[in-house]
Amino acid sequence: MKAVSKSFFPLFLITALAALSGCNGQGASPQATGEVGDQRQDAPPSVQTPTPSTDNQATTTGVPTPDPVPSPVAVIDPPPTIDPTPTVSPTPTLGASCVSSDPNHQCIGLKMVSYENTAGETVLSLDQAKTVIQGVNDLWKVCDIAFQIDEYVSVDPTQSGLLYGTGASSDTTKIRQTYSNNTTFLVVATGPWNLNYIAWTQLPGAGPYGVVVDADYSDKPVTVGHEIGHYMGLDDLRSSLGNIMYYIVYDTDTAITTSQCSTSRSTNLNYWKAMMRQ
Repeated sequence: MKAVSKSFFPLFLITALAALSGCNGQGASPQATGEVGDQRQDAPPSVQTPTPSTDNQATTTGVPTPDPVPSPVAVIDPPPTIDPTPTVSPTPTLGASCVSSDPNHQCIGLKMVSYENTAGETVLSLDQAKTVIQGVNDLWKVCDIAFQIDEYVSVDPTQSGLLYGTGASSDTTKIRQTYSNNTTFLVVATGPWNLNYIAWTQLPGAGPYGVVVDADYSDKPVTVGHEIGHYMGLDDLRSSLGNIMYYIVYDTDTAITTSQCSTSRSTNLNYWKAMMRQ
């Protein structure tokens, strides 16, 4: 599972792949599978735009160009046991549909869960969720991958024995067990955390699956797009400032490489066909 970290300073550092562990900012090596944590910072240190990285990257508005070396990816073995058949898009879809007549286009259904506080106020409204996913689609369109909201629910987590604000990384497993299913990617926006992380995502290979994100970052397309990248088998990058999988999540981390597109599309076909819409 991947986690994103948060500190009292505006620095959020992405964790290495390690089961139920988060990023400590010490350059830990990625493990085979597990939960990955990420941190976020609003602007790269000393600059306002990303500096060139060692990857040959494409922006979200262009066609991805080949990498001289494939980007690191998670080891995803074995595949989860789910129905491999793509499903017909539910009607009606909440917000814009990503279904296309193009056979190469990948459209994935999402379940968005938003926590409510004791006053009944929701962390992420449906309108906000639609805006976030549109931003995520703008990022991933370079790979011909898109997402649509098939289900949105605003919940009181205490009714399921869950905390409004996650108090430990072990809470994320119970959150996924409570809200995940075998037909949609899961994105859960919780209350503010008492942790040094801002998001956790379970990589393919060891469920339950799903993105769990702190309230303060649940409306950030780059943060959610980064976490969905983990969902699709991508690891964090430590030498590619400006890439969507850079290990610190900046608003300017929007580039996606050809190899990342290839890995993501392959992971979707091998693991997530039941989540794909046609």
